Amino acid sequence: MFSFRRPVATSLATPKATTLVRRQRLRIGVVHDERLLTEQAFDPAETVTIGASPRDTIALPDVDYQGAALVFAPDGDGGCAVCAPGDAQPRLARGDQVLDQQAAERAGVVTTHGSFLQFHVARNHRGRCQMGPYTVLFQVVEQTVDVPVLARPSFLQRARRAAIADPVWKGSLALSA
Repeated sequence: MFSFRRPVATSLATPKATTLVRRQRLRIGVVHDERLLTEQAFDPAETVTIGASPRDTIALPDVDYQGAALVFAPDGDGGCAVCAPGDAQPRLARGDQVLDQQAAERAGVVTTHGSFLQFHVARNHRGRCQMGPYTVLFQVVEQTVDVPVLARPSFLQRARRAAIADPVWKGSLALSA
């Protein structure tokens, strides 16, 4: 018979308990022609670059985009300091407040340094930037991960395992049996 049920993963070591771990993640999505090309999650403690160079974390085709890279650098607080090209037209959402580039510059959220724009993206903030025909969507979210934890064996279980693992004890137990 044919079964459409999903296979269940089994393990020899069965977890006795789980621990919830909370961590920050930088989610980045790249959209082109109203289609999501890629969506990835990164640790905000690592630098992420998006550009036309093959060395960038997310490399865009250089035929479509030849500008400067969009850089997400760690800020130490679980968020990211973003350095964007001057023509990126950032649009930021902080809670219920949505700011376009001009409003964000007036509020002091986006600062201009030469031909680059700099701003900060903290937890539960999101935004988007234009990079030629590509739209880069980004947000910093808190993710909860359920990590299985094995129960620690008792002293008697550890002593029994050590005795069985020793070849001298195995031999003497086999002879006495």
